[in-house]
Amino acid sequence: MRRPPKLTKREISLVPYLLTGASRKDIADQIGVSEETVKSHIRNVIRKFDANTLRECFLELQAFNEFFNNNSSQGYEYWHDVRAELTISADGITAESTVTTEAEAMFGAIKSTAFPSGVDAGAIMLLEFNGNIIKHKTSLDTLHWYPFDFPEPIKDGTLFTTFMRLISKNSYLNPTETQNLSISRPTKVASIRVNFESGVVPKIAGVSVTAQGRSVEVPGLEVQRLESGLYLEIPDPKVYYWYSIVWTWDEPPSV
Repeated sequence: MRRPPKLTKREISLVPYLLTGASRKDIADQIGVSEETVKSHIRNVIRKFDANTLRECFLELQAFNEFFNNNSSQGYEYWHDVRAELTISADGITAESTVTTEAEAMFGAIKSTAFPSGVDAGAIMLLEFNGNIIKHKTSLDTLHWYPFDFPEPIKDGTLFTTFMRLISKNSYLNPTETQNLSISRPTKVASIRVNFESGVVPKIAGVSVTAQGRSVEVPGLEVQRLESGLYLEIPDPKVYYWYSIVWTWDEPPSV
């Protein structure tokens, strides 16, 4: 999803009406302004979405309304780039997983964030976010979510980077394993990389994409084999999609 345009509060308030097909008169009556003022606001919204008509930007308006117009008490994150990287030790016992996110605060100040982990809590040896040890977790949709409060709210329009590091033990011992990346915010580009310190890259590897628990076909996604790892570039990530590199060990690690 591309970065949304910067709408004013008044323009944002018009978006739900535009999606329901309300007339300019209806909108004017609801928000207490003249029809000419509503017409001007609508013209500005369409222009900011690089469109000539409402129909041309309707789908983008739907996405905008879903992710940036739900009366949140704080701002919203737009992820410019998300990079998930997993490094598995040569003996296969320990693994370090990191997620680096280059983000932007939009439509208000960001006070907190949260990230999901599919690693079982009993296997976690260390979990830190922006250098802070994280212990608290909440559960949602069968995932563990780890919340983090920023020391100071990140102001609207500010670019910022977050870094999550997780070290686990005995987490990748099944014959077939995965490295996942959940897209929980509107995102421009994302990637997944798996490094094998043993230098042995599994011969069988592929991509899995799911949404709301169902498998989804995404044309063009393909795992690249590197000298000591696997890499997946995700050029147009979808919110609420779960992207995974799936591999089968040539010879599963043992403990």
